Amino acid sequence: GNVSFTRLAGVNENGVYRFLTLLTDEFSSVEMWRSQIGAMPPATPRTDPNSTIIQRIDRSVHQTRPELSYVPDNPRLQPGEAGAFRTITLYVGGRDGAAAEVAPLLQRMKALEESRDLRDGRTGSSPVIASDVRRFEITFLARDRVSLYANRDERVELLGEELQELVSQISRLCSRIEFNTFTIRPDLRYAPSN
Repeated sequence: GNVSFTRLAGVNENGVYRFLTLLTDEFSSVEMWRSQIGAMPPATPRTDPNSTIIQRIDRSVHQTRPELSYVPDNPRLQPGEAGAFRTITLYVGGRDGAAAEVAPLLQRMKALEESRDLRDGRTGSSPVIASDVRRFEITFLARDRVSLYANRDERVELLGEELQELVSQISRLCSRIEFNTFTIRPDLRYAPSN
């Protein structure tokens, strides 16, 4: 297909697949990716047009927010070792200014993580092209699902009441919070050959 961007894939316990295409920091990479995907040959038609394989496809473009992300100095997980990831999606309430209040709380959470020298990082992002731009997504990586939950429990213990207070403040500003856990599917990964 001559697509020049890496794509990662995961599946959750409900059979929902999530594909993540890694674009560059330049917004023009979105258009380049769309152009490359559009130039691919069409998929082979299904033999039974009445079968329901895909119920829906949701798309969004997220930008990593370094000021909301925590990258440890001594990470437990090295690049390429992840076997699972967990996303926490924060849908900020409809009140004007609520999104502007969530970002500083996430920055305080990052400062807390840095002060305790946690070994498990997280990535913060927000959509730049989506129907709902008052949203933040926090992603945690781990070797496997068991490690993901063990790391979460360790994080809660190490950060204690300070973390709980920040979580409470963020929760009050959100209309909904969604948790999803995915197992990474290396067999569905795509990496360009160049």
